[in-house]
Amino acid sequence: MAYCPECGAEFRVGIRRCPECLVDLVEELEDPSLYDSQEENLVLIKAAQNSDEAKKIKELLEKNGILCVVEKANQAKAPTPAGMMHVLVNQKDGPRSQELIKSHLG
Repeated sequence: MAYCPECGAEFRVGIRRCPECLVDLVEELEDPSLYDSQEENLVLIKAAQNSDEAKKIKELLEKNGILCVVEKANQAKAPTPAGMMHVLVNQKDGPRSQELIKSHLG
């Protein structure tokens, strides 16, 4: 098996890149507990217009020690424009994430 170091998703043998995060997969996660039951605590912090904007936000948050997940907005239940991406963080990191995004990216 292979794993995405960004979102923790598991992939079958032969797949080399995560199609969501666009990063190379690894054979083993450094700390799998980071991904355990995290989904239930995730909150939408920003609806990015495209993957470039989502990548900038993700880099900013991770540089400041905040783990985040980026997913295609069409995975959400409500209809969204094509290309839109959702940036999600742990609920406890929500306020700090909002402040960072506002102060660094407007």
